[in-house]
Amino acid sequence: MAVRKRSGGMRTIHAPFWPMLNIQRRILLLLEEIYRPPSRVMGFVKGRGIRKNATFHVGKQSILNVDIQDYFSAIHLGRIRGRLMAPPYNLTDDVATTIAKLCTLNGVLPTGAPTSPILANMITSSLDGELTKFARTNGCFYTRYADDITFSTNLRSFPPSMISQSDGPVRQIVAAEELSSFFDGARLPLNPTKTRVLDRTMRHEICGVTCNERLNVRWTLIREVRGAVNAWRKYGRIAADEAWNKKYNWREAKSLERSLRGRTEHIIHIKGLNDAATANIVTQFNELSDRHFNDISYTYTPANPLGILNSVCLILCEDDDAVVYGQGSGFVIESGAVITNHHAITYLPEDKYLPQNSVPFPVINVSFDNPPISYPMRIVYSDSKRDIAVLRCADPFFRPVFERLGCSLNLKELSLGTKVSHEGYPNYQSGDTCRVFPGNVTGTGSDNGQKFFNVSQPVVNGEQWRSGF
Repeated sequence: MAVRKRSGGMRTIHAPFWPMLNIQRRILLLLEEIYRPPSRVMGFVKGRGIRKNATFHVGKQSILNVDIQDYFSAIHLGRIRGRLMAPPYNLTDDVATTIAKLCTLNGVLPTGAPTSPILANMITSSLDGELTKFARTNGCFYTRYADDITFSTNLRSFPPSMISQSDGPVRQIVAAEELSSFFDGARLPLNPTKTRVLDRTMRHEICGVTCNERLNVRWTLIREVRGAVNAWRKYGRIAADEAWNKKYNWREAKSLERSLRGRTEHIIHIKGLNDAATANIVTQFNELSDRHFNDISYTYTPANPLGILNSVCLILCEDDDAVVYGQGSGFVIESGAVITNHHAITYLPEDKYLPQNSVPFPVINVSFDNPPISYPMRIVYSDSKRDIAVLRCADPFFRPVFERLGCSLNLKELSLGTKVSHEGYPNYQSGDTCRVFPGNVTGTGSDNGQKFFNVSQPVVNGEQWRSGF
């Protein structure tokens, strides 16, 4: 069976028929019992997916995407058999051979078999470990979704061990020899036509999920759904179905309602709850006449404008001599001090690499949405290990302003479900206002004795968060 790709062309799917499908599903249950996916593997693992994959790379300076060429067909029967016999699986020769034969077609993994993704992940596990260490050594983050490999960094650019420029009349970015050697050693070569580097001025997209400031979908997807819903409302289901098939039904789906529902559910999955644009789409979809299925359930609570913290401030830093500039967010406490991150008010000179070697910006200014006045600040405390800093207004005349704007700190321990709010100036551009995103605590943990909290909204560089909303 052939299905159409969004980028053009066709993809061949070798889906097994019954009873082979039933046999492979039973084998899949066995493999899931013995396979422990690495933390950086996001594809075909329960509880993970494209959303969690993109979450690791939200707010990064640059993203590097590479792609394994002919991923499934590069994995043959012998490799599967050998991997199942090796630690930690240690299956017998007969069992490993039987599984490998039952799960391959013409000697390789077929696209469309239920067992192909997990077997491919098992084969790639050693490569995942090597690339995780390689990324950490180069100051990068690494994740893999099937054959899509993603690296991201907060450095100014990727190091030469990861990317280089190709030779020839048309120079383009390619994977560096050192990076390519990992894939060649694993006998999973890269597809040279799918290597791309995205800087902060471009749309960061990973497996269809945009992650510049926070998780989002392409605006074209929103436009497609809105256009189809409006056409249905104005001209009726039949006319909307015809327009949809001409413009947007590249997957050749048979049901307009199912297509719209699927795309809307995808938008909800990526953008999360309490999003005004998503709530508008869901409301319009639920109001459509002549539908065959139930309404889409969605929860939206408009944010209370009076709940926005007046104490959240924008921090702008500069060192004109070194031609280095930075920005971040902070909040004012009752004493008039500004709490922020150590990395927001320091920078690494070009010959330094570790956070403890960072130097403070000589000029630090703070401003608020209202009034739009910049206040000079000085550092009174900074800790690179805990990534925290405390600032005071350098001009005593303005210190009463900060005391009036200060919020009270409640050091009571947060619990599961406590409401929180992200507020700040991520990726600030001149004229931007404070951004507010409500959420809640989804879990707690500890790292080297330090307590931390998981929250429902991804934390973006440049945001602060507080509880009590």
